[in-house]
Amino acid sequence: MIKAAGELVVARGGAEIVLGVSRDNADAGRLYSLLGYMTSGIVDVTSYTWVDMDGVEHDATEEGELLVKVVRSD
Repeated sequence: MIKAAGELVVARGGAEIVLGVSRDNADAGRLYSLLGYMTSGIVDVTSYTWVDMDGVEHDATEEGELLVKVVRSD
């Protein structure tokens, strides 16, 4: 799916792909690094409320970093 997204970006004339990865997800960060994504230094903080299977609400905050991959250079 990640490869297909890159191909779509190139086909539509784009030059970069940007994605976010949670700082708590080291495995995904390593995968994206192996696929050529680099850290941007931009951190995104998202707060939200979610409901568990028992109907109890929980508040959560996640920090994610935006990663960038150049897929075409002119």
